[in-house]
Amino acid sequence: MRHSALSFLLSTGPADQAEAWGQLDSGTRQKLKQQYNEAGIKVIVSAFGETEQPTTSNVDPTTMAHTMAQWVISNDLDGIDVDYEDFDAINAANGQAEQWLTTFTETLRQTLPKGKYILTHARKSLCVRAFSLF
Repeated sequence: MRHSALSFLLSTGPADQAEAWGQLDSGTRQKLKQQYNEAGIKVIVSAFGETEQPTTSNVDPTTMAHTMAQWVISNDLDGIDVDYEDFDAINAANGQAEQWLTTFTETLRQTLPKGKYILTHARKSLCVRAFSLF
């Protein structure tokens, strides 16, 4: 099964493709998702990206995970891809980036159960090393 990721779900809310998807009425979203799924494609949203530094910006990981998980559920998606690129926090090498991402990921997984929702991490060095089991 392949994935198609809408970009981006930010700490301030959806942007770009994610925003357009969220503005569709429920019936249209469900019909489009069904068409993607029938074609062997799961529809997910990509969170954060290079413009966001959630750890450095003191975004609460638990609250943010609940907010983003609810957006995934409310918008009929198959899951979320975490594109964590807070390189200032990572390069500080004090463990805060890892702790933030661990709390965020564990909270996402609690709200988006394995087997029902996809949870991936973009192939960045920190994410791949720390979260290959999610």
